[in-house]
Amino acid sequence: SLPSETVAAAGDGAPCIASAPPAENATKLARQLRGDLDAITLKAIRKEPGERYQSAPDLAADIERHLTDYPVEARGDSRRYRASKFLQRNRGAATVAGLFVLLAFAALGVWFRQYRETVRQRDQARQEATRAEEVSNFLTDLFRVSDPQRQPGGALSARELLDQATRTLQSRLSAQPRTKLRLLNTLGEIYQNLGLFDAAHRCHEDALALAKSRLSSNALLLADTLSDLGTTLAHEGRFPEALANQRQALALRRRALPQNNLDVARSLLGIGATLAAQHSYREAEPVLRDAVRQLRAVAPPVPEVLAEALNTLGGMLADDRQLDEAERVIRECLQIRQRIFGPKHPRVAETLVNLASILEIHARFPEAEKLQRQALAIDRQVLGESHPDTLATMTGLGFIQLVAEDLPRATTTFREALQMAHANTEREDPLGVEIRLDLARTLLTAKKVQEGLAVLQEAYDVGVRRLGRNDWLVANIIRAQAEGLMMNHDLSGSEAKFREAIPLFRAKQGEHGYTVIDAEAELGTVLGREGRFAEAEPLLLAQFRQATEREKPDAADRLILLYEAWGRLDKADEYRKFGTPGRTSLRPKASSSPR
Repeated sequence: SLPSETVAAAGDGAPCIASAPPAENATKLARQLRGDLDAITLKAIRKEPGERYQSAPDLAADIERHLTDYPVEARGDSRRYRASKFLQRNRGAATVAGLFVLLAFAALGVWFRQYRETVRQRDQARQEATRAEEVSNFLTDLFRVSDPQRQPGGALSARELLDQATRTLQSRLSAQPRTKLRLLNTLGEIYQNLGLFDAAHRCHEDALALAKSRLSSNALLLADTLSDLGTTLAHEGRFPEALANQRQALALRRRALPQNNLDVARSLLGIGATLAAQHSYREAEPVLRDAVRQLRAVAPPVPEVLAEALNTLGGMLADDRQLDEAERVIRECLQIRQRIFGPKHPRVAETLVNLASILEIHARFPEAEKLQRQALAIDRQVLGESHPDTLATMTGLGFIQLVAEDLPRATTTFREALQMAHANTEREDPLGVEIRLDLARTLLTAKKVQEGLAVLQEAYDVGVRRLGRNDWLVANIIRAQAEGLMMNHDLSGSEAKFREAIPLFRAKQGEHGYTVIDAEAELGTVLGREGRFAEAEPLLLAQFRQATEREKPDAADRLILLYEAWGRLDKADEYRKFGTPGRTSLRPKASSSPR
């Protein structure tokens, strides 16, 4: 057997191992003998003389070669063996060479990664350039159409230009679905800012269809589009549909994004705002508080979005009559916005308006009007006289004057706002329609019923032409007409108008929407005055059950009036504890007749 095999078999107790240095053992010694020394020993004891070493000097020379890490004759002459011996003789140089090889490979790897990143950036730049060129061509063609020298009959209006852009976009950018999606959502946002909610809805629905068909693998892009559509639906008053889209967007974002993410917080903010808009304050409050909490934890901080969330939360708290906290929240929002934007910015003006509305609820009318005028001065300076936000702030001033029962000044303010709306826009602009509605309501409150009804008819005619009969604003105009006819003692005409408006509200909000119940209660008041008590009762009871604490007195007063006119005084007494404090009876003194 070979020397290495003999040592391994003998074990550590063999004499040859016992006499070895302490660090040696059978396994280690066998490993050292394996290879060259096994081969030298084997050659030295060959039976055939021609295969053995020919002399002692030849044996000594081979042993010397082994000791100096040169190839021994007993092992043969393979390339792999000679290479291993070379490396043993030149361990230092081989180590350095190996390090150089490793560094070379590492450098090659870094270069390759950089190359791939360069290629990726180049391809991305080409895609962006293609998108930019497509958008540029789209806009160039669009504004070429609006050129009065090319367009018979003069330049297109802003609405016509938007409509032209939307039609053109349907057949363009088919190879750039992301770009087309962004443009559709942008057009939808512009329509929305102009109060053209039906057109905005169509743009966002087209964007959603595109996202589902061409970009369905991009969950976040789909979430963005669902969120935009939800916002528009909320503006239309279609709250159940809005919430369905907004909640789907939130679910997609929560699955794809980490906790305390900006987009997740934005989704919560949108849902909370929609819930607040439909007066679901108990549901809205925890959602909005969660949005604020997450925005405080977002890193890096995004103070402008936090301010938006505080503004929405403060407005909801004010509507729910949690006035002290609402004021604290809005004042924090004001501080943030003044720090970010400076004292004269539209966002600061918006916050001043909300703070003024809280003071108005507190009946602190002089303070409220002062803040509202500060906001109006900012909007006029920064945005101009006829900007939609400026006009909205002016109508807010008129509303404060209306609630303060300063009806002459309120009427003047609304007329001035309407005149400003027509200064740089069409007389049939949707904003002008909304201001007409505010003016008409002021005239009705001032008992100028015929004049108010005339303004409402003009608002209705323009609204139907520009927005369509099913628009939310048009539905509110019809409701105001019903209220005016009731004040004018035209009960049958009032009933017909309420029955015309209620299905429009129901189509937007569902069977039990807040505005649906409220309008049905007004219809119940008309029916009660017509002596149709049994028909009126369930409508008024439905409003009472839905009413918040601040709304319950008015709802109870309506029931008390109904039951007194009906002769059911026991039922009237049942609701008197919920009615307006200090009023023991609402029965008309002259007559208890409902007509």
